[in-house]
Amino acid sequence: MTTERVPAYAGRLTRAFDRVKRPLFLAFFAVALLAFIARHLPLFVAATFGIPVIGVLHLLMRRSTLPLLGGYLRMGRYLRVTREGKILLALTVIIGVTAINARINLLLIVLGMLFGFIIISGVLSENSLRRMTAKLFLPSIAYAGASFPARLSLRNGKKHLPSYSLHVEVYFEGNDGAFVSRSYVLKSPPDSIVTLEQNLSIEVRGRKIVRRVRVATRFPFGFFEKWSYHPVEAEVLLFPKLGRIPGRFLPVSNEFRNQGARKVLAKLGRDEFWGIREYRDGDNPRHIHWRSSARLRRRLVKEYHREESQNVCILLDAHVPEGVPELPDRFEQAVSFAATLAHQLLRQDCQVSFAAYGRDLVKVTADRGSRQERRILSALAEIQPSRDKAFQDLVKDLDPRFISDTFVVAVMLDGIRERAARAQLYRSHGAALRTVSVDSQAFHLLFQPPAAGGVS
Repeated sequence: MTTERVPAYAGRLTRAFDRVKRPLFLAFFAVALLAFIARHLPLFVAATFGIPVIGVLHLLMRRSTLPLLGGYLRMGRYLRVTREGKILLALTVIIGVTAINARINLLLIVLGMLFGFIIISGVLSENSLRRMTAKLFLPSIAYAGASFPARLSLRNGKKHLPSYSLHVEVYFEGNDGAFVSRSYVLKSPPDSIVTLEQNLSIEVRGRKIVRRVRVATRFPFGFFEKWSYHPVEAEVLLFPKLGRIPGRFLPVSNEFRNQGARKVLAKLGRDEFWGIREYRDGDNPRHIHWRSSARLRRRLVKEYHREESQNVCILLDAHVPEGVPELPDRFEQAVSFAATLAHQLLRQDCQVSFAAYGRDLVKVTADRGSRQERRILSALAEIQPSRDKAFQDLVKDLDPRFISDTFVVAVMLDGIRERAARAQLYRSHGAALRTVSVDSQAFHLLFQPPAAGGVS
């Protein structure tokens, strides 16, 4: 890394100007005031234009000292003239030209009053922003679309002067654009901390990073808006929106198993002897306990407790090629469905794994519990669509042991891909699978979208 070398005289010149700029400003202001009283037009014009020259030199000198700060760019002041301010400046120019040409005392008084408004606006707005620092506190995780708490602390480092009318904006930056949170502080007392607490809601999942906070003011008259940026370091990871999947559609439900999955899951589980009961119609004759039946002279069967396999692997189709406008929305629906499925399965003490081909291969090995839920939801929060890797590439690149002895749920973006995925997974994995197409008519029966709060 190279550092720009600054001549030694630049620092000396800056320090010398800092010592004389305040006396020069007061001198020009006094000369302008005396010239106005004495009606000396040339001296008044020269002194009036000398004041903004000092301001321009101040900005240039501060800019020249930036390399002396070791490459750290300190946020400076920014100024914007409001609509009311433009009207004020236009009136000042018109009245000033008229007063100078016509030499009307009343217009000269009005001109001085307008200049006073401009100077007072600059001084008071600078006082409101001076020695203000900001700190932001965010939770580490939240859900997209759901409200989460945010706490912003503004410290007024001035010993005696308060700050008024502060507009605070927090910029959240992410892969899907920026989000701005706005709040307002009427008064910040001297040498105090004002804490702003609010509930924010961001609709887009992903990692949101805050690197700066904008503090602006239009105090006192609203003619000018002045602001500065304060660097902060905070971030929040927004999980996908969670909907609801009816229990009968979950891979571990009895209703789902009765729809053809019982035989598949039976070979993945194991039976443990539970007890003996009387024979009922429909029981398997091979389960008759002949010794006990002969002793008691009635048919008895062995009862087993089946520990069905609760290993579920969720595979997500993340292939979104360019030129298909409806696929990005379907992809977000698929991400939300996969997150909801993982959330509900893990709450039922299932062992869940996840894999998808985003920009890279995203894989979460099988586990259970709240930590596994956070791992899967974190992967789904940051996954981005793949432009070149299709679902078939995901199945080929996965280790066969990753999906062995599990029930596979493949979440697809359209019906054509669903049929192809079903055939490919059946050949490689067997019949223990289910495919879900986001664009199918039955998808709204299977998945209930999240409510306005983001979590159903």
